[in-house]
Formats: sequence, C-alpha cells, structure tokens
Amino acid sequence: MRVAYLMVYAQRLPFARYPFGDAGIYLDWARQIAAGAPPGGVFYRAPLYPYVAALLLKASASLWPVYVLQVLLGLGTLLLTYAIARRLFGNAAADTALLLLALTSPLPFFESKLLSATLVLFLVTLGTFFVVTAGERRTRWRWLLAGLAFGSAAIAWPGTLVIFGVLCIWAVAGRTAGRKALPVGIFACIAVIAVVTVRNAVVGEDFVPISANGGFTFYQGNNRLAAGTLAQPPEVFEFQYEGNYLTGIAEQQEFEQRYAESKLGPNLKPSQVSGFWLRRALSWMSGHPGAYLTLLGRKLVLALSDYESPSDYSIDLETRLAWPLRIALVRFGLLLALAVMGLFLARRKAAWPVYSVALGIFAALLLFYVADRYRLPMLPALAIVGGAGLHEAWRRARFRKLGFLPVFAGVVALLLSTVAFTLPLKRGSDLLLAGAYRNLGAVWAYRANKPDEAVAALHQSQDIYTKYSATLNPQEMLAAAELNQLLNAIEPSAKGTDAATARLQQGDTVTAIQLLEQGIGRDSTDRAAWLLLGSLYGAGQRHVEAESLFARAAKRFPADPVVLFNLAVAAFKARDFRPALAAAERVLELAPGHVQARRIADAARHNLTTEE
Repeated sequence: MRVAYLMVYAQRLPFARYPFGDAGIYLDWARQIAAGAPPGGVFYRAPLYPYVAALLLKASASLWPVYVLQVLLGLGTLLLTYAIARRLFGNAAADTALLLLALTSPLPFFESKLLSATLVLFLVTLGTFFVVTAGERRTRWRWLLAGLAFGSAAIAWPGTLVIFGVLCIWAVAGRTAGRKALPVGIFACIAVIAVVTVRNAVVGEDFVPISANGGFTFYQGNNRLAAGTLAQPPEVFEFQYEGNYLTGIAEQQEFEQRYAESKLGPNLKPSQVSGFWLRRALSWMSGHPGAYLTLLGRKLVLALSDYESPSDYSIDLETRLAWPLRIALVRFGLLLALAVMGLFLARRKAAWPVYSVALGIFAALLLFYVADRYRLPMLPALAIVGGAGLHEAWRRARFRKLGFLPVFAGVVALLLSTVAFTLPLKRGSDLLLAGAYRNLGAVWAYRANKPDEAVAALHQSQDIYTKYSATLNPQEMLAAAELNQLLNAIEPSAKGTDAATARLQQGDTVTAIQLLEQGIGRDSTDRAAWLLLGSLYGAGQRHVEAESLFARAAKRFPADPVVLFNLAVAAFKARDFRPALAAAERVLELAPGHVQARRIADAARHNLTTEE
C-alpha cells in the first residue's frame, strides 16, 4: 500500500518533487546544511529533522532517499506498536493493534512529506517502548534510552516535552514500577536538548532552549481570532513593513521580529521576540477568560474530531487524487471509539505509559492548536488500547459475556467524533479544502510549470469559495481575491504561449516575440513562455535582453535548474561573467552532475581572473 501510494502520489501530484510551506523551508535548510553552509544565529525552528535530511541529501540530490527513510521509520513505528501491545495485552491484541495502525491513513500520508511528523512519531513510540519495558528489567538503562528518545523528539518538535512531562507526572503520582529511575530519563532528555541550547548560546548569543518560534506558535493558537486550528493571527493582516504585508510562511520570522520591534524598540534578541508573543497570548487569555474557555472547547472538539485539520498538506485532497490512500480505511474516529471501548474492557495498570502519551498529546493540542501532524503521535496509543478492546470484545462476545455499556460507549464516541463534531466543522473543512486546491494550483503553476493542471486545481478552489461567498470573513475574502489574481495570471499566459508557438510554426518570429512579451508582462507563471522568449532573444543575438529576462525568471522560479542554466548561458554570452558564474554555481548545487554548467562556471571564473 505504501509503495503504491508513493508511486501514484509522485505521478498525480507535484508535491513529491516540489515541497512547499514548512516542507519547502525544511528542504532549503537541509540543502544549506548539506552544502556546508548551515544558517547562523539561534534556531528559529526545531533543528533535528533538517539535519537528518541533510545527511541523505549530501549523498544524493534526489528527495527519494528521504521518503524511503520515512517509510522505514513508519514501518518501525508499526513494529514498536506491536511490541508494546504484545507486552501489555498479549499476542492477539497486538495483532489487532498492528492491523489497525497499518491501515490508518495519516501514517503513509505523512511519510511522503518533508516534515518532521514521521520522525517525531517514531521517536515518541520508541521512547514509549522503553518506558513500558523499564518496569521489567535494567530499569535505569531503559529510562536512559527513553529520555534520549524523547529528548531527540523534542529537538524535532518541542511539543514532545508536554508528552514527556505528563508521562513523568504519571510515573510519580501513580507510584509506577521503576519510577525511582525516572531522574535518569529526565537527565538524558535534558542532555539532548542541552546540545541545542549550548549551540544557540554560542552561535546566536541568546538563551533559546530549542527554537525561537515557540512564543509566536503559542500566540497563533491563542488570540482574539483564533479558531483552534493553524491560522495567521490578526496582526499579520494589519501590519505592514515598508509597504508590504508579511503574510507568507517564509516571512513569518521577519514578521514576528518587525512587529515586536515596532512595539518594544529595535534590535530585539530572538528570545525577547518570542517572549513578546507569549506575553501577548497570556494577556489575552487572562483578560478574556470566557472567550478563552470557548476556544478551549473548540480545540477539544477539533482534537476529538475524525477530521484531520491540515497545516500545509490536506489528507482529504490527496485521498481524492491518490487512490492507494483510500486503502487505508482506518481514521481517527474509529481508533478513538475502539480505544474508549478498550478502556472499559482491557484496562491495565501497566499500560500507563500508553495512556500518558495520549493525554500528553491532548494537552499539547489544547495548549497550542490542533493540526493533523501534531495529533499523529497519539495514533499508536489509540491503536494499542483499541486493539486490546476489540480483541476482548470479540472474546467476550463468543462466550456471550459482552456487556452493553462498553459497546454503547464506543458507538457514542464514534458518532461524536465522526458526526456530531465533524459536521459543524463542514464549512471550515470545505474552505480548508479550497485552500489545499489553491496550494496545489500554485505549485503546478510556479514550481512544476504545468498551467493546465494549475488552472484545473484553481477552478476547484474557486468553486468552493463561490459556494460560501456570502459568509466569507475578511481573511477568507483576501484568500479568494488572491486566488482570482492567480487565475487571471495563469489562464491568459497559457493561451498566449500556445498562440506564440503557432506563430513560430508559421515562421512569424516577430509576432511570436510580441505575444510572449505581452504574456510575461502579466506576471506570467508559465515557465515555457519565459524559456521560449529567452531562446528567441538568444537566437537573435539579443544576449543582454536574454540575460535580463532570465534574471527575472530566476526570481519567479528560484530553484529551477533549467531557468538558472539559461541565465548562466545568456549572461556568459553577454560577457557578464560574475552573474554567469553565480547562476552556474547555483545550478551545480541543484544538479551536481550538470557538465555544461560546470564548463560555464570554469570559463566564467577564467574570464574573471583574466579581467582582473
């Protein structure tokens, strides 16, 4: 199922080749590290995942080794889940838990994304395994390994510390077996985090334990317009810097800094910026307790809902477009219902680490906001308890000893999760699907350079916005307006390229150039138009114009080696050797085996030396 999904996913969707959002930022970060130029200053995001990805990217420019590793980590999570369930509930319950988790759709979904979710899931499950076995033998070593696992997970996603905190409290309050060795685990967890803390203090000259975005992330989930899921706070749409709104994910760090400095003064350290946003959130929470309690209730509903709240990628979109994902029939609502039944039928005191992980995830979601990738580490715990409950229900039913209450509780949980909680969210989920189609269209247009596919996806998004046009709030209206602008840029330029090609076939080069210039003048996302016009300039010996054109194209398509190579060629022919060298070296970063780019780089370097 996973192999089939990856193959169809890579064929039907552009995300495997062109990650966007947080995944795009992680990829750029990993490539910097692989190239030997890691970013300076304190870490803005948790650093473990990009460093792991960089190890693979250093050996291969392809992203597939990363995806293969994540599939292996996903399979490792399945095996660890089986091992935990077998120790706690026996072989048959472990078989059931394994089958449930293997057919749970969010796991393979995130294994195909350049995000830390799969790595965090594996490390949390690994840490849980060591805690479960700590009461059996070699307690200190098991707690030490558990602390290392949870500490490693924390430097991939700091929310893991909430899980580990709940686990430690339960171990002490519940007087669990092996709890006297708990300080060893805490020390190991702190030791892992201290590596990042010391690095931030030395390189960034600031005290930031893991990452500097914690305060803003907390504010994203706790502000006057927060809805319980990931959303930009209102200040993003109210604040301008040098006449521009900083609304993009790549501009988030700059927005945080600029806005905080507009209130507190210039030259704030990252820890001061994070503290500003944290205090802002706490001030709103304490000043509006009623609104905050309402928000908490909404987060609880979202956390228990069968709906997977997307942050960047949408599982609903990919279930529609990549058919193997439909084989994974198990979703959160079913796991939750079975886990509720399991609490009635197969509750075990020794299973406290599994219960702790589930409670820790709930606590983290309520503290910050609900997103599918942050809820992911809860799924093995639900599968373990649910598998035990399902097996015990089957065993009791065979002997006609299955009571009414456990089944009733499970059915109620299923109905609440899939119907009562999910249906009121339908408008919001539809608009999030519209956003997913918009993201898909933007990647098809700007990255994959397929305007026809982009237009089809954007029209799907437009249809949803039109359906809710009478009830859109200002942020949603802004998103719909940006969608229309994108459509207006793509559709005419695609038609213009087709018309220019027809003119070229008739031998009318002059009219073809005019059509292409008009199309690109509308801020075209059609990569073919840029390349065709640049080649026509080059054929006419208009090398300076070709260089200028490809320089503009490189800003539109900054990671496209074909555009960058054409820029290098045009600049070299225009005898502008320094930009030619820079463009050729960038091509070699993206495609290390590019022989022609190597030749241009060497020739440009030689000419620069001669000129000096």
